[in-house]
Amino acid sequence: MEKKTEWEKVVEDRTNKLYNEGNIQIKDYRIQYIKANPQKGFNFGYLLILPNNMRNHTMIIEGNNSQFKGNEKYYISEMLKYGVKYGDHPMLPVKAPIMVPLLEAWEEVKLYNKNATREEELYPQQLSRNTMLIKDPNDPNYRVDLQVLDMASDAREIIKNDYNFQLEDRYYLNGYSCSSSLALRLALIHPERIIGISTGGDGGLRPIPLEEFNGYKLHYPVGIFDFEKLFSKPFNEDAYRKINAFYYRGEDESKAMKTRIRDNGNGIYDDQYYNTANNRRLTDKNTGDLFNIVLGKRVEEKEANNELIYNQLGYNITHKTYPGGHTIDPGINTAIIDINNHYIKCVSQVYKDNFVK
Repeated sequence: MEKKTEWEKVVEDRTNKLYNEGNIQIKDYRIQYIKANPQKGFNFGYLLILPNNMRNHTMIIEGNNSQFKGNEKYYISEMLKYGVKYGDHPMLPVKAPIMVPLLEAWEEVKLYNKNATREEELYPQQLSRNTMLIKDPNDPNYRVDLQVLDMASDAREIIKNDYNFQLEDRYYLNGYSCSSSLALRLALIHPERIIGISTGGDGGLRPIPLEEFNGYKLHYPVGIFDFEKLFSKPFNEDAYRKINAFYYRGEDESKAMKTRIRDNGNGIYDDQYYNTANNRRLTDKNTGDLFNIVLGKRVEEKEANNELIYNQLGYNITHKTYPGGHTIDPGINTAIIDINNHYIKCVSQVYKDNFVK
């Protein structure tokens, strides 16, 4: 057995305390663990990251990103290990509460059923297509998008009652790498509840707000062809256009991904980590194939073509590239400043609009 590092011991101690006692204080902020409450609409727990001296009234929602499927204690550990490493979440400076839903990670059904098809794999953390196709209301993962909103409403109630701090009923979405999918897709499904979004390292896999493109029907989450069928409401284009979006990436994104490729028998041999038809963890196969057809196989193609489509549709979106690969090192510090400034810009605009009214 390998000896644990000092940081691993810290994470283990914090995880046990948070999971068993429901809250921990780290430096100048507190983390609370709220357990699942089906009566309130959510079958999974969530984390609340609460800075001391909160001053901004728009809560941030950020997806969890776990390498494997596990229990909530494991997801808490992963969040403490990567999401709030060393006690410094990158968006703490804006002094706003952050809510992290503890949704289930990707699960390859074939591990349990050798006769299962690729299309049966689920990825609730990403609001994947297969997850959103669940029709049984008794399934824990049924409409996890609505569960996230119910978690956010519950969090607002807790903050109001326990901290005497009133929050807006709209949210700012933040995500990086695989957790960017929750932000991108929640914004598409419920744009009227979102004021702004920032995602990085998403590989250009942003939903296209069109039903068809170049003769191809854009099924969710590539587009909105079957949106009303899936979500029982029309796509709210006006609200989607009003979301202030900031997308960013490392300039050597695809090169950095080369070291993460593993040949799974499908012929992966180059730096196409974001060739989603081959990346079994990233998304369900049909979605990956469609993204590749519409936007291109390489991450550079996806980024450029997605940006071009949004520009042609008249969306006002900021794209930015920083030095570094997928982890944006050495450009990460500049990126964090820009993300925080983007949040402040979005919140300031909301306050301005409300004042004018």
